[in-house]
Amino acid sequence: MNALHETPSEKVVAPHILLVDDDPDLLKMTAGILKRAGYDVDTARDGADGWKALHDSHYDLLITDNSMPKVTGLELIQKVRPKK
Repeated sequence: MNALHETPSEKVVAPHILLVDDDPDLLKMTAGILKRAGYDVDTARDGADGWKALHDSHYDLLITDNSMPKVTGLELIQKVRPKK
């Protein structure tokens, strides 16, 4: 059932998103848009902080910039995905 038609006994849990970007303005703007859309959003300012956040909490979705200092977005995704 969607949030507009939920009964008082139903609890809707918003998807938990980790947003990683080294551009503070873009990070703030994007996080604000996602929060207004009803998502639970955490942010990290670079790939290294994103990697730490991924260990500290569970996320349903990772959104990352690619070009960042310390750990790039691609490197972060490669760390998250199991090697085959």
